[in-house]
Amino acid sequence: MSVIRLTAYEPNHLVYESSSTEAGVAVFSEIFYPGWRVTVDGQPVELARADYILRAMNIPAGKHIIEMSFDPQSLHTTEGIAYAALALLLVGVLVLVWTNRKRKTANEEK
Repeated sequence: MSVIRLTAYEPNHLVYESSSTEAGVAVFSEIFYPGWRVTVDGQPVELARADYILRAMNIPAGKHIIEMSFDPQSLHTTEGIAYAALALLLVGVLVLVWTNRKRKTANEEK
């Protein structure tokens, strides 16, 4: 007999407990999307696609903790670009404030 039970659910992190007398393939009713990382007992394993849209993976016999977390590289790239743009914007604002004050003091000295 094989059992897989969802023990923790968050939008970007799922934890399952599995118990099986034989190794097998489990298909999860979750959409496959690049960026999902899976570990079995803390060791990374490969996540496959089933029926074009669902997640599937090989699960060894025995009792195991399966963790799925969503951490795509594209999100980190986008965050880096956003922080760089924010830094440039702040530098631009500081330069504008500095040049404005410089102009004001130059006009007041005349």
